[in-house]
Amino acid sequence: MKGSRIKTPFQTVLHGIVIGTLLLFCLTGTAALGAQAADSLSVEVKDEGMSSVNKPAAEEVEGDAVSQQKTVDLANQPPIPHKNKGESLINQARLALKTQELTTAEELLLESLKYKLTDEQKRDVLLELALLYERMGVTSKMAMVYERFLKTFPSDANRPQIYIRLGRLYREMGAYDMAIDRFYNVINMSLGIDSDQMKLYQYLTMKAQLEIADTYFVTGDYEKAIKLFSRLQLMDLSQKERERVKFKTAYAHYFLENYPAVMNELEVFLSEYPNSPLAAEAHFILANTYKALNRTGSAIKEVMVLLRYDEISNEEDKATWMYWKKRTANQLANDFYEQGDYMSALKIYQAMAPLNADPEWQWPIIYQIGLCFEKLRMLPKAEQAYSLIADKSQWKNTNFKMTETLKAIYETAAWRLEHLRWQLKTETQLETIIRPPDAA
Repeated sequence: MKGSRIKTPFQTVLHGIVIGTLLLFCLTGTAALGAQAADSLSVEVKDEGMSSVNKPAAEEVEGDAVSQQKTVDLANQPPIPHKNKGESLINQARLALKTQELTTAEELLLESLKYKLTDEQKRDVLLELALLYERMGVTSKMAMVYERFLKTFPSDANRPQIYIRLGRLYREMGAYDMAIDRFYNVINMSLGIDSDQMKLYQYLTMKAQLEIADTYFVTGDYEKAIKLFSRLQLMDLSQKERERVKFKTAYAHYFLENYPAVMNELEVFLSEYPNSPLAAEAHFILANTYKALNRTGSAIKEVMVLLRYDEISNEEDKATWMYWKKRTANQLANDFYEQGDYMSALKIYQAMAPLNADPEWQWPIIYQIGLCFEKLRMLPKAEQAYSLIADKSQWKNTNFKMTETLKAIYETAAWRLEHLRWQLKTETQLETIIRPPDAA
């Protein structure tokens, strides 16, 4: 449903479970964390620029960006002279972290919180515990640690970053309403801040709004997402953030089937950011948009532009572009074939075949090219295509493994080639029989 946000029964049950679990945790704590929670906590938020432990967050702002968190890594800290059991447990946990004994480290860190520790020690332990849960992939426990911290230390300077991290965790867990609530906590906090922290909070507020828009996008509430993305475009964004916002705006319009808006948005996007990591996927969306608008020529042209683009130096970006090249060409060519537009399908199949010389890639495409030629009654061309697969002299000296998939393609191509040659021979013989005498 366009522009609507409907919870599935699964999401409703999950939302109730998450709320119940976290309320129980915040009211009673857990036996593991004990009665003594840390007095402060700093957490790394990868691109929010979390402030360092014991350092005012505002001091780390440079220009329009916020520098990254200098995290506390207990595994690399020297042992502390321990005066009580808690400090001894921390030292043991550090040794366990160095040897990658994560479960043991978790148990020791949790146990240490039951004993008397300094504020700094509690801060370090809780931070490392949260990062440990991240390494272990235990999202729910990370959320519990952060919620406990926010309840216990409502005035901590790092609350905005923690709220953003919590929002992301809840979104990952499918608790979308809770995710949005945590992002809005960041925006509400900015109403009563000191002037010396204004730049930091402006940045974090923008990040929170971006996260809210992304959350609406993930839930399928595209109309709300578009409204927020449109507002964000009026803000002072970095180039990377502006690319992302413009791309997501166009994508939301695509899901709403507002194709004229998609076309306008992406044509501008690709002219402004032709080398963006998002550009390859933008070509995919735009090609499908043209197809939906029955602009077949424009769709094929967009695919060709994508296939010919080769101005990428970064290996990771090359892999991304190759993925979208293959997916876009394969999808549109198959769609055109299924719709009976064999000439359009043939053009794309022929253009995409050279992307990779591996038979696993080329043979299925060459087979489809043969089918297109058959449908177009270009039988000698079809025979030539099938021969590239079925004629062993074409590939017997190449070094590749005949997989089950390739074997199936080979057998099918060989059968079609045999049938096609019989058909061509029969048609030739028939023509000599029925040709009028005066045509000789």
